Amino acid sequence: MRARDPLADARTALDRCDALATLSAVEGRIDRFSLTPEHAAASTLAASWMHEAGMSTWTDAVGNVCGRLEGATPGLPALLLGSHLDTVPDAGRYDGPLGVVVAVAVAERLRDRRASLPFALEVVGFSDEEGARFGAALTGSRGLAGTWDQSWWEQRDADGTTLREAFARFGLDPARAGDAARDPGSLVGYLESHIEQGSYLEAADLPLGVVRSIAGARRFTLSVVGEARHAGGTPYDRRRDALVGASHAVIDVERIARAEGVVATVGSMQVHPGAVNVVPGRADFTLDLRAERDVDRDRAWDLIADAIEKRCAERGLAFEATETHRAPAVEMDPHLRDAIATGVRATTGQDAPMVLTSLAGHDAMAIATVTPVAMQFVRCRDGVSHHPDESVRVDDVGAAIDAFEAAVLAVAASTVDLATVNAMPGAELAAALTRCADVPRWVEAVVTARPYESVAALLQHADAAAATWTDEEVDHALAQHPRIGERSRRPAAEAAMSAREQSRVATDDDVAARLQAGNAAYEKRFDRVFLVRAAGRDAEEILALLEDRLGNDDATEREVVRAELREIATLRLQSVVAALRTGKDGA
Repeated sequence: MRARDPLADARTALDRCDALATLSAVEGRIDRFSLTPEHAAASTLAASWMHEAGMSTWTDAVGNVCGRLEGATPGLPALLLGSHLDTVPDAGRYDGPLGVVVAVAVAERLRDRRASLPFALEVVGFSDEEGARFGAALTGSRGLAGTWDQSWWEQRDADGTTLREAFARFGLDPARAGDAARDPGSLVGYLESHIEQGSYLEAADLPLGVVRSIAGARRFTLSVVGEARHAGGTPYDRRRDALVGASHAVIDVERIARAEGVVATVGSMQVHPGAVNVVPGRADFTLDLRAERDVDRDRAWDLIADAIEKRCAERGLAFEATETHRAPAVEMDPHLRDAIATGVRATTGQDAPMVLTSLAGHDAMAIATVTPVAMQFVRCRDGVSHHPDESVRVDDVGAAIDAFEAAVLAVAASTVDLATVNAMPGAELAAALTRCADVPRWVEAVVTARPYESVAALLQHADAAAATWTDEEVDHALAQHPRIGERSRRPAAEAAMSAREQSRVATDDDVAARLQAGNAAYEKRFDRVFLVRAAGRDAEEILALLEDRLGNDDATEREVVRAELREIATLRLQSVVAALRTGKDGA
């Protein structure tokens, strides 16, 4: 395998972003919308780069361009890499396309090592993440995930073309859109590299970051309806001015969003009839609402809607609201997130890479419904995104390619040949599973469901079985866990597992004392040990979660504990499976 210069690979990636930037519906700017001639040209160009990297290529049934590099044997489940090729109006050149070209660069690097990969490698350039043409976002990735919405077909673009018509003109058959859906058993996971769309990395002078979660989003079209009347002949006490009502609404949106710790944006407004000498009779505007937690987002919407309705009632106006988009918040898969962190550490030398929540939406949100996902962020100058001034550094792109390659190899190192799991004596596998969660009924369910077609299928079955745990089984399994900040005194394999789960939790005496006090307060409040997934979280995150959970009632907290225990069991199962592949004992 020939040595590579990371900056040379970075320059190639940036040149490819420049080439994609020339494919625009409007000269002098970047407008590349789904199912347009510009989108077709971008897909053809991306497919040519995939082909150069040794991949077989195709366009799927919803317009995503895909490439595949087989692994050790043909037909293995695939690890997906990619991002989107479409843009917002007057876009920058890196939001989306950079993730595609970074993925292609990694596939090209791994071409000569594919015989050692325990999965196939696929790169995907999604057809429509932004929703700029037809209004519905993430349609390309939702098609691949099997969550295509039939109500989209009659949505129209600015020229009146329906999505159904655009499909046909692009050479796609609307009746076959479902063919794009992937079976969960055919996938290992999905990794995405993306510009940060924020300035935290730049402020910290760091090239790369690890994504913890993607914020939940809701979008609305809102209308304030009044009465259009002559501007000169209508006194103020007779006016039902829709624009005044909408203007108050915009102010209420910002006021409430700030108070609730969410992000809300009114991005467009149209006034009707729109004449200089007519009191506005109607104002239509949009609302984009985002928060790290869905419950915070939804509470903010209720407050916003109530405030607008109240102001409209005071002015004799009507308020109308239609929800056009909803996407739940998505946590990154802990196993894949650790792989991304491993790549960042190996590339940058950071002991603890910066971990960030994305308030922007990504294709990973949709793909998370069909396979585990994780994301890498790349520093972007001043956090500028969705704008022609998007800018990245060549050395950061080089680091991104190196780190992404290392992440793929980290996933490969922890992926087992399922023949080992499927062929193990039942008692031996049961012993390994008991270290993940000491729930005999769960252990038996996982053992007897063999053979598994993929690691993803194994993990999904284990998680589904854990969803049936009784309160007594949860309490029994909980008793096996040490307090956060303590080290297990149990047998070596289990102690090693617990130590890794709690790495860097108690970094100094002050943190240890705060954790000890928090544990005591929790046990007094709930009469049980505080349980939280510690892997991938620092002590401050854990302490903040502890404080938050002390405010739960007992029923709510029991469900939180149940979810944490399931997640920890799944993480431990992933570690056990990885250990079986390497021949190491324990996790």
